[in-house]
Amino acid sequence: ASFAGTLSFSSERPEGAADLLVTAVVLARAPGGKGDYGVSVPVVNEVRWARERAVVPGLREGDGFRSNLALANPEPDGGPDVTLEVTLRRASDGAVVGATPPVTLAPGRRVQLNRILRQADIGGDAWAEVRRVDGRGRFVAYGVVNDAVTSDGTLLPMAGAR
Repeated sequence: ASFAGTLSFSSERPEGAADLLVTAVVLARAPGGKGDYGVSVPVVNEVRWARERAVVPGLREGDGFRSNLALANPEPDGGPDVTLEVTLRRASDGAVVGATPPVTLAPGRRVQLNRILRQADIGGDAWAEVRRVDGRGRFVAYGVVNDAVTSDGTLLPMAGAR
């Protein structure tokens, strides 16, 4: 079965949930596939959620690799929406090489942009700048570079969140 949503953790201890270390493992099986593939996703503590901008470095597209980009609104039910726009930049010089249309996410929603570099007709290495363009919600972004042979993914956490 498939599931989409936000997994939240809290603690009744005096130090709160800030000291919890939580990792979720996401597994999938391709239609007709004989094995599972997946990625380990560390939970992003609320103090690290982005308000305005974040960068996802290390994206790659080519014969051996493909990259996906995930955008999520981790706000709780009843919280604010967020509208995000992604600018793709070439790793070698930071030049803008593509962009996505704005994506609006309600609280607890996530979207995955598959093969984001191929969609923008980009080969090689790049990074994504994710910006809030509307709404009051905070956001989380991460990339996954998938190995073309094994389909295993390596998670690329967002950096420079502000």
